[in-house]
Parts: sequence; C-alpha cells; structure tokens
Amino acid sequence: MLIVNVHGLCAQDSDLRKNGLLFSIGGEGGIYTLAYERQFGSHKTIKPFLRLGMSIFPIDQRTTLALPISSGAIYNKNKINISLGVGIGPSISYYSFGGSAWRLYSRLFMETGVRYFLKTGKYSIGLRYTPFVSFVENFQYEHWGAITLGIHL
Repeated sequence: MLIVNVHGLCAQDSDLRKNGLLFSIGGEGGIYTLAYERQFGSHKTIKPFLRLGMSIFPIDQRTTLALPISSGAIYNKNKINISLGVGIGPSISYYSFGGSAWRLYSRLFMETGVRYFLKTGKYSIGLRYTPFVSFVENFQYEHWGAITLGIHL
C-alpha cells in the first residue's frame, strides 16, 4: 500500500533544523497524522529524535483518536537523512451504534526511511516503511508505508 505522508526534518549545509511540524497521510497515525518532531544532541551526523502526533478519523461507525509517539535516530549525510525508530500508537475509539461505548487500544510500530532535503533546507521529500504490530483482538502484523513531505523550523 502506498501512502502519502508529510513528515520532517531539515538538513542545511552545516546543520540540521531541530523542529519539524508534520502532516502525514498514512504512516504511524493510520489515515493521517499531525505531528511535532524534535531532534536532540549536537552531533551533526547522528541525532536522536522524538515525535508526538495526533490523528482523528472515522472507521465504520466509530470515531478514533490516535496519539502516536515514536523515538529513534537519524543519520544525516549532506541533504539525505536515513531514519530508524520505534513507537507506540495508543488510540481511543467512540462507538455510536447499538448504544455508545469507548474503547482504548494500542499498537506498536517500527519505522525506517530516507528523506531528501530541498535546496532551501526548509522542505523535505522521502519514503518510509512503517509496519504495525497490533494485539487489538489477536496478533496482527501489517505492512504500511509512506511518501513523506516535511516543513522544518
């Protein structure tokens, strides 16, 4: 499945921008995600990151709020970044059929990807693979991917 995902870090000639405001279609939030990403450390080649996201979407007769949280490291080589990380995606669903009910569940995910930063260093484009491991009703492993675009601060 090919999915579009707005995501982000920024590489400039001499430094990485540490904050990213991200909008994803697909990826770790499911259908789409609005997320903030922060890079830490002063090393120019390898940097750890933390990403906090939020997604609200309807599925069948329920509305779901997903809050994906991920962490990992990014390898920077000029205008190309390679990322590797893991995360958890807690979700809350509200069922509106046959009476109302709330349901809390979570899934784990991994991610690996590559991003290319455009000339200005403020925007990026890339590809990511973000498989899910879920124990909602039984064990599930789902392949998931994304095309990424990012805005970086």
